[in-house]
Amino acid sequence: MNLTKHIAAIAAIGCIQGCTLTKTLIHNFASLDDHRIFADRTVARAEEPSPLRTLNRVPRFIADLKVPDETGKSWQLVDYLDDTRTAAFIVMRDDRIVYER
Repeated sequence: MNLTKHIAAIAAIGCIQGCTLTKTLIHNFASLDDHRIFADRTVARAEEPSPLRTLNRVPRFIADLKVPDETGKSWQLVDYLDDTRTAAFIVMRDDRIVYER
């Protein structure tokens, strides 16, 4: 093996442990355990957070929303979120929480 191949092999091994791109390719899908795999940092809270209002009802466009999956099948939003085991879902507009689940 020549020197160039040795350097490339060492660089590849180094990337496996520390490279975000490599980690992304290996782990491929997002999960609730991503904080254990990828670097993170704490974001300081605002001294005066913006107040958020919540609508009293679910808007019709959310209640009637159909979501297509990768096979083309259409799901009601609530059913789709259940089926995909979505941990959190929020729709916001104009400093207002329109839908939260």
